[in-house]
Amino acid sequence: MKSGIIIHNQISLNGAFLGFSVEMEKYYSILNAYKPSYILMGSNTARTGIDTYYESVPVEAPDDFRKPAIERSDRRPYWVVPDSSGKLLGLLHVYRNAGYCKDVIVLISRNTPKEYKQYLHERNYDFISEGYNKVDLEACLKRLESKYGPGTIVTDGGRQLVKKVFELFLVREISLIISPLMTPKKYVPLLHNLNLPKNIILHLDAVKDLGDGLIHLKYTLQ
Repeated sequence: MKSGIIIHNQISLNGAFLGFSVEMEKYYSILNAYKPSYILMGSNTARTGIDTYYESVPVEAPDDFRKPAIERSDRRPYWVVPDSSGKLLGLLHVYRNAGYCKDVIVLISRNTPKEYKQYLHERNYDFISEGYNKVDLEACLKRLESKYGPGTIVTDGGRQLVKKVFELFLVREISLIISPLMTPKKYVPLLHNLNLPKNIILHLDAVKDLGDGLIHLKYTLQ
């Protein structure tokens, strides 16, 4: 990857990314200011989003089996989801129809269940397969940019995805909104248990008061 990944999230003062309400308007205003070409989203995060915001999963319609038409002027990002185990089987149309992305691209592995691969084929989802049991994320992202073009990649995924991109040294920038609260012990910090061989030096680029006790911190990795 040419440019590296931007991590964007909202956390509590003690580092958790769950257990409190996100300030959606401020959160997405900052995210969208990056003008991302791709939003990298974990399959657990995607599934949790559906469970949180939908009482029931909408029934698939005939149009859900067709790839959406994309105009050249469309500036929406692609949503890119690593999902080697097929956690989003029967659910991807929710994100395809949300109106916030051009389409969903799924990253899978050689041992991804055949049922899930068939599901992707039948509904005309683009997918990239790299890795044997798990997704080879670095190889997938290289192929992603080779096929769809280089561009800014932002992830607002959960702890496992953030851990992965850090340990692969794919991160270029960290954008964190700090919430004025502390969360219980059961909510694990976003940057918990990173397996790093050495210290990573950060350069503080910006500190901004967002009001209501919220602070936005922006770092680049040196």
